[in-house]
Amino acid sequence: MSEMLGNYHFLVRNYSLAIKPLEKIIEGEPGEKKAKKKLIVCYTQTGQLEKALNLFYELIREDFDCIINTNPESEDCPCPHLTKDLECGLIERDDEYELDIELGILWLYCSKEKSAEYFCKAQKLNPADKRISSIIEILKPESKTQN
Repeated sequence: MSEMLGNYHFLVRNYSLAIKPLEKIIEGEPGEKKAKKKLIVCYTQTGQLEKALNLFYELIREDFDCIINTNPESEDCPCPHLTKDLECGLIERDDEYELDIELGILWLYCSKEKSAEYFCKAQKLNPADKRISSIIEILKPESKTQN
């Protein structure tokens, strides 16, 4: 039941109502990556960027390909629209660092290169966050060929 409800709210872009059912799925099945991918997007769109970043970081360390192999059309991923709206200011954010993190997260669903650009910008604004450095390492093309 949680899966249907979470997916429904995600599909109609009611991110705040999708969170609880998606979290419930992950509680019952911690390895459920599709729910995690959706939950990350929901967190970014509901002002829970720290939760989004932590879950994103956990997921790309566990299975990097699960995000980069997202098919926006078949998975009804809103990231292409969200990134466009964020970049052109239709969705406003007050903090440049947080905007860069959010765009870095969302762009990975569509473009590893654009994601890396935004995480590099974020790192310049906050070099103390070790998660960002680690994410950049994961995004580097040469690190993926060595693994």
